[in-house]
Amino acid sequence: MSTDQLGSLLVFAGLAFLVVGGGLGVVFFRNVFHAAVSMAFAFLGVAGIYFSLQADFLGVIQVLIYIGAVAVIIAFAIMLTRRGDMAETNRFVSPGQLALGALTAAGLWVALLGLGLSQWPGQPAQAPPLPAGTDLTLSLGQLLLSQMALPFEIAAVLLLVALVGAVLIAREDHPGQGRREQPGEVGKS
Repeated sequence: MSTDQLGSLLVFAGLAFLVVGGGLGVVFFRNVFHAAVSMAFAFLGVAGIYFSLQADFLGVIQVLIYIGAVAVIIAFAIMLTRRGDMAETNRFVSPGQLALGALTAAGLWVALLGLGLSQWPGQPAQAPPLPAGTDLTLSLGQLLLSQMALPFEIAAVLLLVALVGAVLIAREDHPGQGRREQPGEVGKS
């Protein structure tokens, strides 16, 4: 094994540890905000894997969309709900659910490993390389702003509607509960 291969293997191992550790943090942290931060670290590890595979466009999209938007929106929604005690807000996982989840994950891992190691008839072992001088980012950008402009805009509007809906749900007064007290308002309702 050459020095370059060893370096690539160590970088991948570190990024894989970040992704798996972040995913486990999402499942096992009792504090929902800590779970959201852990999810952002898992997204960061996935972006690093994309960069190490020389898929720069996907890496940048991973950082911008998943870390910059999704993780921030989730953290924003958690803070908008203003729970009094954040220490025990993620109590939905029982030991039975953890065992079932671990069994399901192991089964999926074995199935994916089997699919990944098998050779499909009629398919090449590797994807053909791109022609020299092809700028993938430029090609994807032109495609997104020409043929795929409508789905791109629909996705943007959908994300905006989801954010506005999250704010409305978090701020809505529920019938029978009266008006929520705002910070600094004690006993005014």
